[in-house]
Amino acid sequence: MPRFHSLAIQGTSKITWKRAVGRQVIAQGIAWGKAEKGLGDRVILDGTTIYIAEPVVFDKEGRLVEVSGTLEKLRVPPAPLTSGGFGPKGLDYYAISGAKWRYVDAVSSPMLVVRDRGSTAR
Repeated sequence: MPRFHSLAIQGTSKITWKRAVGRQVIAQGIAWGKAEKGLGDRVILDGTTIYIAEPVVFDKEGRLVEVSGTLEKLRVPPAPLTSGGFGPKGLDYYAISGAKWRYVDAVSSPMLVVRDRGSTAR
């Protein structure tokens, strides 16, 4: 069975994150990354992580959060191993751009969700 990190929920179906690129998505999970180097702010889901393309300001790490926006596949360019970067191959990763977020009391899905038209985050 495919792992959570490669699938998103679209209605009653599951699709790969690759097929969801360019679509509006919602991620609910644990807010993290406030003061860390690397790819930045992120939402920890069940078994994987989704990054936020633009910096967001989570007041506190570890709180449950809902982030909505457009799913993108981004790339960190290659860097020499001695630079402390991501090495000679670079790194591809998924991120949410145009992010809107809010704290939530509970998570309704442990997976990335492709948003139906008409629903919004506050």
